[in-house]
Amino acid sequence: MKKKLVAVLIVALIVITTGCSNKEELALGKYIAEEGRPGDVAWVSLLEDNEFVFNRGSATSHRPMGNYHIEDEKLILTGHSDDVYVFEIDGDNLIFASGELAERLVEIGTIFKLDKED
Repeated sequence: MKKKLVAVLIVALIVITTGCSNKEELALGKYIAEEGRPGDVAWVSLLEDNEFVFNRGSATSHRPMGNYHIEDEKLILTGHSDDVYVFEIDGDNLIFASGELAERLVEIGTIFKLDKED
């Protein structure tokens, strides 16, 4: 009887510690677009308390800010003006997937890499 109880507790502990949720953690910091015109680099900064700043390039004076969350291996940025930007998570990289106000400035599929020196 004790062996069964111990086995059940071990299985429960494994399930809890490996994370039942699909939430993936991302490092805080600046993710910089690999491509772009010189001097016109797009970037996303992930800050504490699930806040972000998104620089879509020098062609715009507005940098969206707001909150982010992770869902189904996607980073979802929601700006204060209810604008939404979606990135696919690929390890330490973010791949721009959508965002109506950004698609004119950032090409879909653009890879943003974590700046390890920031």
